[in-house]
Formats: sequence, C-alpha cells, structure tokens
Amino acid sequence: MRNLITEGAGAMSKNFFEALHEIAHDKGIPRESIELIVESAMLSAYKKQYGMIDNVKVLFDRDKNSVNVVSKKMVVRNARNRAEEISYSEAIKIKADVELGDDIEVQENPLESFGRIAAQTAKQVIIQKIKEAEKNIIYEEFVDKESELINGFLQRKTKDAMYVDLGRTEGILPAREQSPLEHYKIGDRVKALILAVQKNSKGPSIILSRAHSKFIEKLFEMEIPEIYDGVVRIVKVVREAGMRTKVAVTSERDDVDSVGACVGMKGIRIQSIVRELEGEKIDVIEWFEDRKIMAANSLTPAKVVEIVEKSDGGVIAVIDN
Repeated sequence: MRNLITEGAGAMSKNFFEALHEIAHDKGIPRESIELIVESAMLSAYKKQYGMIDNVKVLFDRDKNSVNVVSKKMVVRNARNRAEEISYSEAIKIKADVELGDDIEVQENPLESFGRIAAQTAKQVIIQKIKEAEKNIIYEEFVDKESELINGFLQRKTKDAMYVDLGRTEGILPAREQSPLEHYKIGDRVKALILAVQKNSKGPSIILSRAHSKFIEKLFEMEIPEIYDGVVRIVKVVREAGMRTKVAVTSERDDVDSVGACVGMKGIRIQSIVRELEGEKIDVIEWFEDRKIMAANSLTPAKVVEIVEKSDGGVIAVIDN
C-alpha cells in the first residue's frame, strides 16, 4: 500500500486523495466508503492529538480534493486548552466580529496541525479500514456465488489442500473435496464448485469442491441446454468421486428424451463432462417413481432378476451373476 501519510512531517502527502482513489479503484471500494474511512482516521488522529472529538467534524471538498477537520472552540483571551479554546487574536482572523465567550468553528488543516504520533494513528486507521473494506467486498462478492462454478489457476498445494488463484483472492480445495483421479500441476486451470464462503479474521475463506454431487449438477447444467432451460431435470445424483457417478433425470416434456438429451449425439455431451472429471464413469438413467423400476435402472449394466421390497420401505435387488 502506498505511503499516504508522511512519517516525519506528521502530515498526509499532497497526493493523498489521488492515492486513496487509486487504491479504492484497484480494490473495488466505493468512494463513499473511502471517505468514511478517512473520516474515521482523521477523528482518531485528532483524538490522539487533543484527547477528545466531541466538538469535531470532518469536511470533504471533492472539487479541491481536500479534507479538513472542523472543531467548535470558545474564544478566550489566551487559549490554554487548544482542543476547546482559541485565543481572541486568532479568532478575529477567522471572524472579524467575534467576541470573547463566543463559540466559533475553526477549520484545521490536518496536513499542518497533526503531530507525528497523531499522523501515524491516522495512517494505521486508514490501512486497517481499507483492508477490512476489501475483505467485506470480497466476502459479499463470493457469498452470492455459493453453489456456482468458478475457474481459477492452481497457485500452490500441500498434502491437505490445493490453493486456487481466483483473481482478487484464493480458494481452498481441501483434499477431501478432490477426486483421486485428478493430478494438477502449478499453473493448471481448475474448475470447481464454490461449496462455502466463510468469514474469519484474515478474510473470507472460499471453500471449493470437485467431489461434491452439486459439482456434477452444475457441469450438466453448463453442458446440456435442456437442463439449463429446465426442460430436463436432475432428480438425484449419487457419486463416489473418482469412481462412478449415477445421475437420475426426468423430462418435463413428453417429446424430449431426458437420457438422450444428456448423452448427446454419439455421446458428445456426456464425454465433455467425463473429460472434465478425468475419465470418471457417469451413468445417466431415467427417473421413475416406482422403486422397483428405479432400483433396476440404477444398477445398470448389471442384470437384475428380482426386486424384493423390505418392510421399512426399501428394496433389495437380486443380481444375476
């Protein structure tokens, strides 16, 4: 982050606003938020300098790219408490008809009035608040994308997780959310499901998954127009990541074959998904409300010779060896 406040002179640099606006633009922070951050910093610095802020407000002049601290002070003959008093000789320079005992608003240029410690306080507050604002913006951006697919590049990996560069932040792909078939190198493209977005003190944690059944649903939605449009609906996904996935689908229209729409001509649609999953086997089956038929379909290509209903509502399939 650029040095916004000079250490020695205890003052903000002349390009203070330009630097702030550049940072705000780069980090996607609204100008109004930046001004609130500056206001908080100026009040903190004033309190550090004078010990109080009850009589103080911060004014911005966008046309001049300037910020000033305005304090209300009582006019006295000789000011002893600079936080609350102003000497008469100084007050008449501000308002010619001022009298002893009057309250007067004094505009103070923080570039000149803050000491080194107060200026350092302002700098620390600005840096801290900008970091907090950036964390909140990233959190709000990604929390709205939970259960969506995202692309990134593998940045680094450990035995417990892979860390994916998502642009403004990084995503975490835990080992439990990876497929055993997949082996990535640093710099490889990674497509994953945003499984969860969690707030913590260091910033939002973006948890990714390539093993979750929802990842399969989103891949189907991306590759198969009929699913995206709602003509074909995924009823259930059962997955053993890296081994086999079974997807039960149904059609909302009599003239559309749900399984055929997912497989595509010569299997082109389903093969695109299989390639993304590094060869994981995918069975697409038609959904039936009848449990016996559904059980037989789900065990394809095995030959089911008998379906026995259990007392608890489940079924047992007898397979021909």
